[in-house]
Order: sequence, then structure tokens, then C-alpha cells
Amino acid sequence: MEIILNKKTIAMSVIFASVLIAGCQTPAPTHEQKINANYGSKVSQAVMLSSVKKYMSQYLIDPASATYQCDTPQKAWLVGGSGSEGNVEYGRTYYGYYSVCIINAKNRLGGYTGPKESHFMIFQNNGKPGLAHFDGFQSGGPVDE
Repeated sequence: MEIILNKKTIAMSVIFASVLIAGCQTPAPTHEQKINANYGSKVSQAVMLSSVKKYMSQYLIDPASATYQCDTPQKAWLVGGSGSEGNVEYGRTYYGYYSVCIINAKNRLGGYTGPKESHFMIFQNNGKPGLAHFDGFQSGGPVDE
């Protein structure tokens, strides 16, 4: 069986894939939902830094050697997705406090890897604090206070 790929077939495949992917996305919360959401207690920079260090210690070769710089946490929302790690469910919307952290840690050879940007959010999950680590906002963003 020979498959013939022409412009029309490729275009239809791209359109089909786009519709399929778009249909799987959780819609962004409305402005009203963002205003009325429970973001939990305000998170200080010290609490964010401590949570990030604890989380990253599970994954780094030499956690004690790592250096961290985290922005001041700000209110944000996030829909759990393919780039999310931590205790987040795919497609569920979370509200909490978000920070960008720059992490530099040693590799297996003992040299520093260079500063890497990572994104974290502390949120309430059924009354318990949770932490999400993700590759930037695929579906989410900061909330104006």
C-alpha cells in the first residue's frame, strides 16, 4: 500500500491534529473565577525558596552545592499539563503563588551546569499545600492584584 502525501493531505492532517489538540485543552478560567479563587495564604520569598530547595534536592546530583535565586512570588493560575511536575493533575486548574527561580547546580563531573530558569507554584490542593514545577506557562499566567 502506497501512501501519497500531497499538500492537501498534509494540510488536512495539520487541521485535524490542531482540532484534536484544541479539544483536549481545559479552558482558561474566566476573569470572575480568577478574582474569586482561593489562592491560599500569601507566600513569602523565603517560603518559596525553601520549598524549591526541598523539591529540587530529590533530583540534583549534589543538592548542597546548588545556588538559587527566586523572584518574589505573585498570584497566578495554572492548568496541569504535559510540562507540569509535582503533585498536579492533568487538566485541573490550580490557583496559588508563582515564582521564577534561577538554579545552578553541579553535574556528575563536579562542574556547574550554568544557571537554568525553572518555574514553580505553591498552591492549595484539597486543603494541603502543593508545589508544581513546570516549563513556563503553557496554560496559565499571573493574576493582577
